Amino acid sequence: MIISSELDSYGTVYLIIGAVKNFNTSTNSGDLGFIYLYRILDKGKLEFVHKTPTETLPQSFGIIRNRLIVGIGQILRVYELGQKKFLRKCENRNYLSSINKIEVIDGRIFISD
Repeated sequence: MIISSELDSYGTVYLIIGAVKNFNTSTNSGDLGFIYLYRILDKGKLEFVHKTPTETLPQSFGIIRNRLIVGIGQILRVYELGQKKFLRKCENRNYLSSINKIEVIDGRIFISD
């Protein structure tokens, strides 16, 4: 997911990638997930900023009020941009199925499975 200047106030463009170790296609899960953050520089070059560990594969992303919303399996989590990793602000674990899509429209968060 390519994020524009919504994560910080400097107009920086970011690339966010969700990855997982030892992914099992039959159960759609893995051992340990990560959120990688890259800064997109001039001429399309990428600069690694940091990575944040998660419980499993981060499948969907959204942005609201300079914060990153992530669907991690059945968890909906909100992160804030930090210097060494994303800082966890809040989460909701009360979903019955995996979160596959996050949309933010007019300050409202819509999720789907």
